[in-house]
Amino acid sequence: MISAIENFGRAFIYSTSVSPVIARLARQAISICAAEPQLQSRVRGLAGRVRDALGINAAEKQSPIIPIILGDADKSLRAAETLREQGLLVIAVRPPTVPPGTSRLRLTVSAAHDAADVLRLIDACRILMRS
Repeated sequence: MISAIENFGRAFIYSTSVSPVIARLARQAISICAAEPQLQSRVRGLAGRVRDALGINAAEKQSPIIPIILGDADKSLRAAETLREQGLLVIAVRPPTVPPGTSRLRLTVSAAHDAADVLRLIDACRILMRS
């Protein structure tokens, strides 16, 4: 039995396989997207507002993920920590995930954010981008 699980068990062989819980959550997310398309429009609008306010011209303007390229990995880590101290969850992305010299902050907006959240994020990022 152990040999069969080791040799034929997908979750054992392929550590990147999707767990049943994640599959179920993905299915629910798709259902929500289909039932409430206004949420997608809201996210796109919020992301566009952040991009415009920060002067970020992204190739993919539909995405709720907004990169702020800072270049230096340590600078990106410090900036993410500064934002975290202000209650903003912003991730620093650095090599090997991105090429050296292109470290960045990864902002993500959601339909759960309100106008005040977005304004607070914009203001905090503007201050960081000036320094």
